[in-house]
Amino acid sequence: GYISNRVTINGEGVRRRVLCFSQDGYLVAETYSSAADGVYRFDHLWLNRRYMLVAQDDPAFGPADYNAVAADYQAPTPYIV
Repeated sequence: GYISNRVTINGEGVRRRVLCFSQDGYLVAETYSSAADGVYRFDHLWLNRRYMLVAQDDPAFGPADYNAVAADYQAPTPYIV
């Protein structure tokens, strides 16, 4: 399956490093959201697992703070076959 969403600040999409962790804390994948609209996507995720997604602020603008993209663990969306 996949998880796709947006990273925004005040409703505007921004480019940020986005990390995907498994429920037991392992880093599964990382990507960057699009500078144009803030959209990111993680593919090839297990449907029977949940994932925590975290965006990292750009260290060039201050401390590299981590912000949860979602308050809860997210379930992947199945691919349409």
